[in-house]
Amino acid sequence: MTPRTIVFGIVLLLSSPPQIALAAESGLITKPSNYSVHETVNRFEEGVKAKGQIVFGEVDHAAAAAKYGMEF
Repeated sequence: MTPRTIVFGIVLLLSSPPQIALAAESGLITKPSNYSVHETVNRFEEGVKAKGQIVFGEVDHAAAAAKYGMEF
């Protein structure tokens, strides 16, 4: 399975420290996870659904990068 990001008021970022600082200034909250990206995304999705909410989008960054000849 390729890496993915659930778009639901949260964005999981893997970035360098300067970008994290800019994200913090914009109000974005980031939290470390003790799990793999795949497991973190699955746990998040299950939690959202358990509260009766809907996960309304997924962004496949690996596919988008491949479209432009980049590796993710």
